[in-house]
Amino acid sequence: MLLPGRSVEISILFAGENFIEELNVTYLSREGSTDVIAFPQVEEAAMGNYLEQSEREVFLPLGDIVICLPVAQAQAAKAGSTLADEVELLAIHGFLHLLGYEDETVEGMEEMQNTQNHILGRETMGSKAGGQSKCQ
Repeated sequence: MLLPGRSVEISILFAGENFIEELNVTYLSREGSTDVIAFPQVEEAAMGNYLEQSEREVFLPLGDIVICLPVAQAQAAKAGSTLADEVELLAIHGFLHLLGYEDETVEGMEEMQNTQNHILGRETMGSKAGGQSKCQ
């Protein structure tokens, strides 16, 4: 979902493994820690009505992104990149989830990775610099 002409609000929380594991279990019923979790403020199905009813000057609260720094650091080391680069990737990944992108299907994952790569100025499809999140 594109939001041309809209100001949006997101929050980003940097967390440790225990906290993100607790979120993962409590809200997504998934065991273990993960790199990033996104919590939309407005469900995608209701977004159209919300956009029509809200004023343009009001910030649209998209939701919250939680990034696990220890997992991000491990992924950066494995990929030979920096923590800053990995956090940037995870923030974009989480933001795309807030916009309604999904990565539960092959098609959804490819679309999400291509969009991430486009935002980051990287080649798409098969790029070694593409980066993959194990986002929930």
